[in-house]
Amino acid sequence: RREARRAAAKREARRAAEDLEVRRAAEDLEVRRAAEELEVRREATTGGPAAATSSGTGILQWPMGGRISQEFGCTGFPWEGSYAGCPHFHKGIDIVAPAGTPVRAAASGTIVFVGFNPHDPPGDRAWLVTIAHSGGMVTWYAHMQARRPDGVHAGGRVSAGQVIGYAGNTGRSTGVHLHWVVEIEGRPVDPRRLT
Repeated sequence: RREARRAAAKREARRAAEDLEVRRAAEDLEVRRAAEELEVRREATTGGPAAATSSGTGILQWPMGGRISQEFGCTGFPWEGSYAGCPHFHKGIDIVAPAGTPVRAAASGTIVFVGFNPHDPPGDRAWLVTIAHSGGMVTWYAHMQARRPDGVHAGGRVSAGQVIGYAGNTGRSTGVHLHWVVEIEGRPVDPRRLT
């Protein structure tokens, strides 16, 4: 009986935690939608899409300058999977710049992976670098050219601003760009909040 009560209490605690996560995701979604509406209005008044500019905490620096072609959050783009109540959710920011533009580490850390993304389907894999930072944060840099700058290897340390790759069009991509993802404890976070 005691074990059954403990198991029931654990299930109830898990459900409560999941409900809290759903509420937080819904709140984040409302904030993102409001930000997207503001961005649409800004584009309408300025005549162009957003640029890679700082607006958050300054914890991270932009890995590359350029034009933002897709923001973090809900999207109508069919290649994106569902997440946080959205049928299509973009878990990063896409930055467009000329092929070969240097991509820099957004913060100091340890390189976890360099190579073709093993999660992509064979024959359509993006060149990827992932970096682990303090506080359970990991940054992903995808679709780069399939070449490594000197000193860029799994297990290697990088400094903020160090070149870790070059803008490319590898994997499932619609053109030369960098797909930049920030995760904290495995959950995607809007990079703008940290730049």
